Amino acid sequence: MTIELVTDRELWDKFIDKSPYGTLFHKWDLLKIVEKHSGYELRPYGLYKNDSLYAVIPIYYKNTKGVKLVYSPPQGTLAYIPYMGLVMWQDYKTLKQRKKEQYLDYAWADLAAELKRLSTNIVSITMVPDMYDVRPFIWDGYEIKLLYTYMHDLTQPEDEIWNSFDNDCRQKIRAGAKHGLVIKESTDVDTFFNIMVGRLKGYGNNFFTRQSPDYLRDLLAAFPENIKLYFMYKDQEIVGAAINCCYKDQYTGWFGDAIINREIASNEYLNWEFIKMAKAAGYKRLENWGADMKRVNQFKSKFNPTLTTYYHVRKKDRIGALSEWGYDNVLANPYLGFVRKAIF
Repeated sequence: MTIELVTDRELWDKFIDKSPYGTLFHKWDLLKIVEKHSGYELRPYGLYKNDSLYAVIPIYYKNTKGVKLVYSPPQGTLAYIPYMGLVMWQDYKTLKQRKKEQYLDYAWADLAAELKRLSTNIVSITMVPDMYDVRPFIWDGYEIKLLYTYMHDLTQPEDEIWNSFDNDCRQKIRAGAKHGLVIKESTDVDTFFNIMVGRLKGYGNNFFTRQSPDYLRDLLAAFPENIKLYFMYKDQEIVGAAINCCYKDQYTGWFGDAIINREIASNEYLNWEFIKMAKAAGYKRLENWGADMKRVNQFKSKFNPTLTTYYHVRKKDRIGALSEWGYDNVLANPYLGFVRKAIF
């Protein structure tokens, strides 16, 4: 068993496309865009048995003032990506349990050795929902955090999906429909950013205050069939905005759900239109990401999704813990914001 950096874009993407664990967030060009805009060095590792590639993991590495950081994906205020982590090869799911555990142990042993070689102080990895066996991390002393997302089964008939919504949700969708709302695809990232900055004012440091609009511009340009920006209009007024992505059999509500006009139930109507759009296009499930955020989960849950779990694993040594303490207790001072940006 060996671990090596993968330099072949075609080999990487072919592996991601075939694996049931591979997501759009693992695609080569997306990883490179994240590298460009995050300030981290991308290390796309491949895990091999003999000459056969059986797992990959994209790692983002940064040495900041002697503190060595490893993330997969980078912090949400830089990348706004829900998960990344380890991807096993296409036949992994069909293996008997003992074989699954053997390969997972092999993968973790090689990755742990590489992280040790890098002398990492903080390691943070968020796994995709289907990669739920995190025992190797537990056994190696990692902190495990349970995370949540919402999934909709789009294989159900449309009327069954509709009837499963809360009464309040259906009423607001009907009310929204009376306004003659129109949804249009756009590339106007600057307007989207301005809307989201205004919507999240008062929520502190976040993706839209920290990241450049060029990040989303690059993503839209690199993945025109997978990532789309939408605005919803009442006449000429924008009353809704969202960025969604799709890959394989899944449609994902990624950015958005901004309340722009409180007199119109635009979010309920917009989400329902996206569900219908995804179902008509043949996607089997829709993810409405954001179940961990208390301020939005009551809105998202009234569409009656299935609560789905995934895992974040994290480990830090004394230097990593000290650096985090300094960040949280000293650099979080608003008067030292320029220092925080310089370091992180």
